[in-house]
Amino acid sequence: MHELAFALMVAGLACVGASFLCTARDRPHGYAWVVAGLLLHLVGAVAEGLRFLAAADAAVLALSLWSWWNNGGGDGTRRRLRQWARRFQGVRRTAPASAT
Repeated sequence: MHELAFALMVAGLACVGASFLCTARDRPHGYAWVVAGLLLHLVGAVAEGLRFLAAADAAVLALSLWSWWNNGGGDGTRRRLRQWARRFQGVRRTAPASAT
């Protein structure tokens, strides 16, 4: 196993372990640690060529991102996206009466 891939996978598992500590202490960042850990583990699995493990990591990562987004973790992100989208909303204009 390559050293970098192994280090990424161990770091990912450490982040997932940190999420359990956050959950045990009622900290709000548990899902964020899971997402970070699974992302690191996914990169390590892809670098090592472990296809089944990479697919499983991707599925659990998607589920964790969805859980994070719907349980309040994405509130700041939603607010920033809405602020950014306001710049691109068009203005509705009516055609002049003489155009018809």
